Amino acid sequence: MRRFLGIAGGLFVVAFLAAACGEIDGSSSTNGGIVPISQSGTYAYTVTITAPSSVPASQCSGLILGLADGNVNNTLNATGSLYFAAGNWTGTLSGGGSVECEWTLTLTPS
Repeated sequence: MRRFLGIAGGLFVVAFLAAACGEIDGSSSTNGGIVPISQSGTYAYTVTITAPSSVPASQCSGLILGLADGNVNNTLNATGSLYFAAGNWTGTLSGGGSVECEWTLTLTPS
């Protein structure tokens, strides 16, 4: 019985660490556009900017996602890698397109 509890406890720790260090997803339609980052570090990122059905796709081309935490303002290309401090980061599109354009972001610890 003692050996079983040790293995089960170890599996719990591994599962917890995997969840804590996994991908972070954010979007303009989730959490008010705020992306909570719980652990500081360098993250590979992927940004997608799309047009809802009510807006021509051309209105969303050329837009750039900015991610800010109140101290730092990062401009994100479609893909890349950046250091992010732990905190709540707010995403904002810039570049003169439609205010209805939407964004999604995936951060992966690197």
